Amino acid sequence: MNTEIYPGDSLLDLDDERLEQLLREDAARDAYIEDAGFTARIMAALPAPQRQRNYSWLGPALGGLAVAWVVCFSPLMVELLAPFKALLHGHWMGPQSLLVFVPLVALTYGAAWFSTTDSA
Repeated sequence: MNTEIYPGDSLLDLDDERLEQLLREDAARDAYIEDAGFTARIMAALPAPQRQRNYSWLGPALGGLAVAWVVCFSPLMVELLAPFKALLHGHWMGPQSLLVFVPLVALTYGAAWFSTTDSA
């Protein structure tokens, strides 16, 4: 511990720069405190770190399955798939279909991105 306080310095009157200088000098002098191997024994006795499982993908995946289940058994299924069938046959989607299609694609992409990133 640094016990050298210069004349005119009191512990209450030290400015931040002077206090920082004293702390750095003290840390440079006393880099290690001898503890007769206590720290090494404690570190050796600690258990190995274990990998925790991440289930952040589960929420979006279950949400996507629920939406797919509802859509598959919805009476509106035929109307929802009509623009895609037309697109497969070489016809362009109308603006109303795009108003439904574009947000669905964006939400699906967002759910996929969210499920692959770690949000912990």
